[in-house]
Amino acid sequence: MYKCFDIFIYIWTIGSMMKRPDLALRMGGVAVLLVGVLLIIIVGDLFSISPVEVPERARDLSANAGFGLLLIGLFAVFLYSSRAFPEEYTEAFLITEGQNMGRYLSSLNLEGNGIYMPARGRLTAERVFVPLEKKEMEVPPVADGTVFNSGALGPSLGVSLIPPGKGLVDVVDSNSSSNFADHSISEGTEAMEKLGKGTGMFGRISLRDRGGVLELRITHTRFRGLCDQLWEEYGDLHRQVGCPACSAVLCAAARLVKSDLRILDAKREEREVIYELRRGSD
Repeated sequence: MYKCFDIFIYIWTIGSMMKRPDLALRMGGVAVLLVGVLLIIIVGDLFSISPVEVPERARDLSANAGFGLLLIGLFAVFLYSSRAFPEEYTEAFLITEGQNMGRYLSSLNLEGNGIYMPARGRLTAERVFVPLEKKEMEVPPVADGTVFNSGALGPSLGVSLIPPGKGLVDVVDSNSSSNFADHSISEGTEAMEKLGKGTGMFGRISLRDRGGVLELRITHTRFRGLCDQLWEEYGDLHRQVGCPACSAVLCAAARLVKSDLRILDAKREEREVIYELRRGSD
């Protein structure tokens, strides 16, 4: 019986290292459940099968252990099922958030490309600044409480928004041994694996310096439909803010680069979303 719990803990540890505690719980539950069923069958009191001759006291102990493990296994499996959140529900929430962001930007007649700003100076968390005009402008010194910039804080008109993907990056950073800000641009692709493989939301994410212009390539997996739908409904959304999934990658890139990231272009090629970005002043 104690060996069964050792197996459960071993599987749980592996799943936790994979950043998939839900999968670890389910795997461990199934393993314990099977061991419980096996013990009950060996005892043979319920199924009239007794492949091994054992003393009556040993049978009682095995039966109790089998029932106990069976209940623990069922509890683990059903606990997983009750806590699991269907993927389509998550996607529905994210689509609504992206649609609201697209309508908001469109109703304000904002035409400029977005600028992702990391937490520094008067900002304690990331913001994305969307200028009023498409021509290149200076980024004003916005603060946490700034939403609309009417020119009082600098020459640029526009809005300062909390990126829709910021929360995901916060969680990934808090659960990692190193933050995105601890890495350099040369380590960008490797650091982005925490978002890709760590969340299961993306395939490969690469960040490369192409002679002063940073190229960010995102391959969506789980929420590819979300990205495609918002791209079709709001054609300017990705060059201004990005869908919630793309926004998370842009937030992580801003933390890693440690300076403003101005979106120069956003396009799609087959399964990839490609951003061309330029760094601001450090």
